[in-house]
Amino acid sequence: MTDEKTSSKQPKKIVHFVLQGKGGCGKTVSSVMLAQVLRDRGTVECYDTDPVNATFSQYKGISATSIELLNSDQRIDARQFDVLLENLLNSQSNHVIVDTGSQSFLELSSYMVESNALDYLAEEGIEVFAHVIVVGGAAIADTFTGLGSVLESFPNSCKITIWQNEFFGPVEYQGKQIADMNIYKENAARIHAIVRLPKENPQTTERDICEMLQHHETFDEAIAADRTLLMAKRRLKSAKERIYDQVAAVV
Repeated sequence: MTDEKTSSKQPKKIVHFVLQGKGGCGKTVSSVMLAQVLRDRGTVECYDTDPVNATFSQYKGISATSIELLNSDQRIDARQFDVLLENLLNSQSNHVIVDTGSQSFLELSSYMVESNALDYLAEEGIEVFAHVIVVGGAAIADTFTGLGSVLESFPNSCKITIWQNEFFGPVEYQGKQIADMNIYKENAARIHAIVRLPKENPQTTERDICEMLQHHETFDEAIAADRTLLMAKRRLKSAKERIYDQVAAVV
């Protein structure tokens, strides 16, 4: 199920920042899914800025370029950020995806706000999306803290999309789902959409997807792989359609 608020006007280019300060929550998985959907809708350019786990750039089918944004003092390297911003401004692609690292989350978020980089992109006619991942289980509080930070600091020109990753359990707090939580109600006008990544059967579809991710493959690559059994191909096709339908409806 996807909750969306869309506009019929399509800008000339959209930049997507995928963010979360908590590691291991499926941030890069969301970037990979997003890239695959958008590639079927136009041209896509991708950047991997995760200084610790440069997983996004390991997907050959995605072809993400690595850019190191943190210096030796774990601060944002202004020159490297300038290079990234220049690339975003000059890109001829319909969509540009920037997969950020959990280690650089606070530094990068603060720097983008303080430098007015997000407002600058908007002034240049570029629409900006912030895709923030939240998870169930033990990390739910940490991921909602990250979401709150983005909602509080990012300008109103930025569209916030929540990725609800249920791999570790239902994304619920005190029996409330996201749409019933105060953080959503208080920021409903700022939240563009919710994309749900449901918990799959661990013996079948979840196992198929995990193997696909372990091989750093896209859905199409995994489905075409000789090692993939026929029933697994069918399950992957079905999972792909469910995710594609949601993302395509909100971007």
